[in-house]
This record gives sequence, C-alpha cells and structure tokens, in this order.
Amino acid sequence: MPPQPTKAAPKESKKSRADYLSTHTSPRPYRRDELRQIFADIKGDMAGSLDPEKFYDAAMFLGTHSPKLVSARNPTRGVLLTRSTGNRPAKLAASGNGALAKHMKVILRPIEIEGANKIASLAERAVYGCSDLQDLLTAFGQEFGSQAETALRNGIRDKTSSSPDVSIGRDNYPVFFIPGANGASLQVGPGGNIENHINMGQLRVRMLSRAKQDRLEGRPATYGEWSVTALSGKIQNVIVGAPSQRVRFASSVPSVLRDLEASIFRYMKGGPFPRMFDDDAAIVLINFAAQEHRLGQPGQHQPDKVKEKQARRAHVLIDRARDHINEIQAEVRRLHPGKEPADPPSITKVLSGLPIARTLKDYKNPPSGLDAKAIFAKLNGPRFRETLKKVEGAQK
Repeated sequence: MPPQPTKAAPKESKKSRADYLSTHTSPRPYRRDELRQIFADIKGDMAGSLDPEKFYDAAMFLGTHSPKLVSARNPTRGVLLTRSTGNRPAKLAASGNGALAKHMKVILRPIEIEGANKIASLAERAVYGCSDLQDLLTAFGQEFGSQAETALRNGIRDKTSSSPDVSIGRDNYPVFFIPGANGASLQVGPGGNIENHINMGQLRVRMLSRAKQDRLEGRPATYGEWSVTALSGKIQNVIVGAPSQRVRFASSVPSVLRDLEASIFRYMKGGPFPRMFDDDAAIVLINFAAQEHRLGQPGQHQPDKVKEKQARRAHVLIDRARDHINEIQAEVRRLHPGKEPADPPSITKVLSGLPIARTLKDYKNPPSGLDAKAIFAKLNGPRFRETLKKVEGAQK
C-alpha cells in the first residue's frame, strides 16, 4: 500500500487569533522578570508588521469620550477626561481610525503582573500611573523597536499633558465657548462616552441575533423587536453627518403590577407572605396594647367590662388576619391557576406585619411608653393567646 500523505496541522482560525488579540483577554499572569515576554506574545501572534511611528497616533487617539460626528480631518479622535464619577477610573478605549486597530490592541490589551493590585493595559498604566510603567515601556521597545517606543512615549506625553483642541468650521457638530478661568474661554463640544458606545454596539449585535432566532422559530420576541434600516444614499436624501444605518428597538412594556399582585408574585417565588396593610386593624392593635399596658400596672383593677372589650378587640384582629389570609390564597389561585398556595403563616405572624410604626406617627393620642416593638409584644401576651386559642378551638 502506498504511503499515505501526512495531514498538515490545522491552521489557527481567524476567530481564535482575533480572540487572543482582543482587548478583553489576558492569556496569563506574567512574572516581573518576564515583562518583555508580554509583548513578545502579542507580537508573535500578529500577522504582518506595524508602522512604529503610528504608535504616536494610537496614543493620541485614545480617550474616554469621543466628539460627536467626528470627521477624518479632525486630529482629536478621543477626548481624555481622566476623572470618573464612579468608584473606578474612567475606561480608556480606542476611537478613530480603523487602520490603527492593531496598534490599539497592543497598548490596550490587559496585562496581569504577579503581585500587582490590578489588571490594566499599557495605556491605562501610562495614563493613571503604575510603578512598573518605565520597565514596561522599555520591554515594549525591546520587542517593537526603539522608534515605536519613542513614538509611544511621545504620544502618551502629549495626550496626557495637552488639552483636546476640537477643530472649528470643518466638522458637522456644534462647538461653542463659555467663560473659563482667569478670563480665558472654555471650548465646549458634544461628546459621548466611548465605553457606553462599545457596550451598546455589543448589545445591538446580541439583540439582533436573538430577534432573528425568535422569528425563525416562530415565537414572540424575547426582548422586543430589533430592526436595522439602511438609509438612502441618494444625494437629495443625505443627512449631513448621519449614519448609513438606523437601528430601532420596539419594546412591549409589561403592565405594572399592583402592590398586592407584586407581593403575591414575590411570595410565589419564595418571598415572604404578603403583608397586611390594614390601618383600621393597626389602630385596634394599638388600643388593645395600650389597654393591656394599663391593666398590667401594679394594683390596677380589671373590671369584667374592660376584659370583655379587650376580648372583642382580639376577636377583631383575628378576624381581620383570617380575612387577609383567605384573600391572599384566593388571589394566588386566580393569578396562578393550578398552583396551590403554601400553608399560610400564623395569625400572630400576619398581625406582626401591620403598619404600626406608620400609624403611630399620625395617631392623635399616642400611648405613652409604647413603641411598635412593645405593641407587637402584646400579641404574645396571655389575653390574646387565650382568645386565639378559643377561636381556633371553635373553628375545628
């Protein structure tokens, strides 16, 4: 049998190469004595060569914000606003010329160094500072050349030390001036957060893909309907500065649940039993607790009429709690057919959800010496427990 030809090893797919060079991946942590290996790994997986002088442009095109409707003639592609309104530095991102994409990936790729307190790219370390910056720039130059290192250092210096200057009269976005410090003028123009723009682009791709799958499988849209419309290229229909595509998202907003429906929904998902918001019952409980507090004072006489009145108040509270439990169980069956509600909490537990603290604020004559906690404690007193025992015994 003639020898079979040996199969060549499969080539690395473009997808895996793109994933490796993505600014969202970091292959592994590097030791402090192998900083050069960081850039050797990046360079070794890149196809073709890079113009070393363009690392200056790559640094200058970095930014946290991008001027709106920027044109190719404007030198400012990314506006650097290093202050953040959150609990982390503003995110640096690439903006501008797509021909610099490879240069951007080199300086924006996250770098993890053992012992460092953060994972950050070379550009982020240069803008926000780090103890290893000079060593990293030297290691970068050892792999990409002294010209690239000088260009990058100059770009970082100019980017971080100069104010952005947006060209006037040549671009399709408004620029105006407001009074600044020391009698100077402050140039103002609209700008967008680059990170938000990138995130919205990723969201658009994901949503459009899901909407397409929904249509193919004949099911209702999962998140609403996404559509892309190509705009006319005819000269009479061109809008200056407008994009060539317009994306629309039509969402169907679900109806807002009423308070009771929302609490039942949470209850069916494992949440607490819906609270009993009954202001009238709260007043009855406050009066019951206040009278119990007075009757409990040393030497206090307890007439039969007072004890009967207290028993009637306890009966009212028990009846209100049972009505609330029955209403919730009926609503559960109506809103969730076929699902039997779980065993309800005890009467005392339900009454413990009454809005006592809120009611006390509007109470005309609040009882002295009683707060919400002391009032709820009366539900575990002998008089209420005795009445509850009689009611439950009578219902069996």
